Amino acid sequence: MVWSKPCLWYDVVDTFGQTQRVQGTWERDVAQWLTERGINWETCRRKASGHWMPLSDGTTYIPDFYLFGYDVYLDPKIVNELPRKMSLLEAEYPGRVYMLGLVDGDYIADLVELLRQLEAGEVTRGMLH
Repeated sequence: MVWSKPCLWYDVVDTFGQTQRVQGTWERDVAQWLTERGINWETCRRKASGHWMPLSDGTTYIPDFYLFGYDVYLDPKIVNELPRKMSLLEAEYPGRVYMLGLVDGDYIADLVELLRQLEAGEVTRGMLH
């Protein structure tokens, strides 16, 4: 049996002045980066948030972040974590969910590039590779 270190939870204040709870340092870093730049966001863990995404395989995908001004979802992940689920998301929610850090784990650089592409209208698919 492989034991892993439990993931820590962090409280981060969003751009609305509300405290949002995020899981792990990746999510914390993305949340702080968004807040520092005045980008309105929220976490999607509460079912009442309305951001849960039912998938055709009977599972539900819960993104980490929703960006209000862009109407997209963000998820800092490593590509080999969710290959099947990523395929379903691309097919069922095209252009809505963006995975960060897919290639080299540099999720902040991916986020900078994603926002640049969204603002320029250059994004043609949901997964940022």
